[in-house]
Amino acid sequence: MRALPVAFPKVMISTVASGRERFGSYIVTKDICIIHSVADIQGLNFLTKKILLNGALAISGMVKGKELRDKIKPAG
Repeated sequence: MRALPVAFPKVMISTVASGRERFGSYIVTKDICIIHSVADIQGLNFLTKKILLNGALAISGMVKGKELRDKIKPAG
């Protein structure tokens, strides 16, 4: 993730992102959207499928938002 430029859409789904442990040392940079997986992602079930879909939709929304921002011309 550190190799990607700042403001490039990034989403991380992790079991560690529960808020109970320090998580900052894992990501280092500050422009990553982190989604707590709630359940272990060892196999797919109804819950993990929804969480992975949420991550995919988050990235999709970020990319679509960038496309829209690029179309808007600055005033002046």
